[in-house]
Amino acid sequence: MGGGGPTLVQISVEVTTMSTPDVWVLEFGTGQLAGMPPLTTSQVYPDAVPSLLLSPGRPELQVSQSLGNGCSPTTGQFQIEAMDLSFGTLHAFTATFFESCGAGVPGFGGCVHFEQ
Repeated sequence: MGGGGPTLVQISVEVTTMSTPDVWVLEFGTGQLAGMPPLTTSQVYPDAVPSLLLSPGRPELQVSQSLGNGCSPTTGQFQIEAMDLSFGTLHAFTATFFESCGAGVPGFGGCVHFEQ
């Protein structure tokens, strides 16, 4: 993929059950500071935090839901399994993730796949 890859990928998924739409937003990034390296496949990004808690050298992982289910503060890790990017357009993306909700609260994880 080369050095011109993204430093942040945001995936939004809308699920409708019983006429109630629910939007999940997943963000995977190397951080929002200038000069951060692009996301790469096969690398595990540990100690990831939501964007509001970013500090130098920490990757970003944020999973949010429009119906308000979630936890805070969170830490986690993710791995980009596959990413197809050409001419600035993301054509395919697969990532696995796990997010911990803090002491005594179960975490959650999953896999997200996008293909255009």
